Amino acid sequence: MASPGPAIARQGVCQGTVVKPQGLASRTWPALAARAGRPQVAAAPHTLRPATRPRPAQRLPQAATAAGAAGTPPRPHVTVLGGGVIGWATALAVASLPSAPATTLVAASLDDTTSHGAGGLWEPYKCGATPAGLIARWGGATLDHLRRLARSPDAGRAGVAEHAVFQLWSAAGPAPQPPDPAWASLVAPTFRRLDRSELGAWEAAATHTPGGTVQYSSGWTFTSVTAQPGRYLPWLAARARAAGVEAVVASVASLADLAALSPARPAALVNCAGLGARALCGDASLGPVRGQVARLAAPWVKAAVFVDEDTVREREQHCPRDAVPGRRETGRGRAFSCVSLSLSQPSSPLSLSPSNTHTQYVIPNTDFTVVGGTAQVGDYDTAPRADDRADILTRAARAVPGLVGAPSLGDWAGLRPVRTTMRVELEEAGGGGGVPGIPVVHNYGHGGSGVTLHWGCAADAAALGEGGLRRKGGV
Repeated sequence: MASPGPAIARQGVCQGTVVKPQGLASRTWPALAARAGRPQVAAAPHTLRPATRPRPAQRLPQAATAAGAAGTPPRPHVTVLGGGVIGWATALAVASLPSAPATTLVAASLDDTTSHGAGGLWEPYKCGATPAGLIARWGGATLDHLRRLARSPDAGRAGVAEHAVFQLWSAAGPAPQPPDPAWASLVAPTFRRLDRSELGAWEAAATHTPGGTVQYSSGWTFTSVTAQPGRYLPWLAARARAAGVEAVVASVASLADLAALSPARPAALVNCAGLGARALCGDASLGPVRGQVARLAAPWVKAAVFVDEDTVREREQHCPRDAVPGRRETGRGRAFSCVSLSLSQPSSPLSLSPSNTHTQYVIPNTDFTVVGGTAQVGDYDTAPRADDRADILTRAARAVPGLVGAPSLGDWAGLRPVRTTMRVELEEAGGGGGVPGIPVVHNYGHGGSGVTLHWGCAADAAALGEGGLRRKGGV
């Protein structure tokens, strides 16, 4: 789950800084994009509202400049908007392209974004109507990256670790016998259904708490990876800076403002503004789904647990399949998208009718355990609420009684940037609020799956940018 803190809601367009992983060859990102396959759409993990007045830029010292070595033409310059996990990963991917463009990342904040509040577990969540094939493509690339990192010397520094995950369905729930998720093959061979004796053990555990009688009708388990944002984002940012990415702290109210912050006229802009893109691009198909979590000191909790989380039901509830007119598969080279995202045929508006849905999950991180949560559509409140906290802790203790009495380390609330379909698209003419003549790559709308999809989406966004530069003659 990803959501922004109070400061985030006030930001202009804030997302991330990117870092190049050690040993990552400059051809890795294009190669990932090519390997991932065509048709795509993407998203960003933020909850921001563009500021009405840009904030003065604070340029942070970096090793990269737009000028080439003496006697050589200057490199093309690309500016990325967004300081969350999508922004940082995309900036790193861009800086790692064969053309080695000078890369600037602009964000209203580098330490308080939606990504910073995420539970950090790899599992597709709140992806709208984005096709399962695209989720598998982006999610698979990200899972491979996180697994490698979890098994490397950088694992502790990056806050990345492998964990067992248990998914349970109540017999009284809306989908007591859900089908296997489309992404199950990505976590094979660890994915399997729980048998009756295993479900009975979880039911027995619930009896240790008041009102804890529950019956589970179905469940599954698999091994996944968590990336604690408070550790992973600084690790990613350090890699991006090492790859030459320059970070600028500033709020922007338009893509023209973004272009103006570049040290030279940018050859391309990349929009990873998360929820900020709703106002920045006039995108009515993007909206907030509020999430609140509690952080507990419970190092004895080693497995993630979800109860009554039905991704099929949730997809139909938040983004009906008939909500996107003209829905079709396309293999256009300039937009990884299963939906036509051109301005002449936009995605349909996202329904923001208020709803209050409570979800139940426990996710161990490196330094604490994340307990959630809520999924409140159209709710812009980024302040934690006492009634939500009480409900979260009561339900979590029923699933994991060992959490009873665990010391509290604080509460957090933010806004997931949910879109009817994730958007990963190149606008070559700089339309949609862009600057004429400057291509714009969009990479936002990831809902609650920013951490789950960031590496794969960044690869495709960078490949789109590279293609735009080549057609423009910038490389």
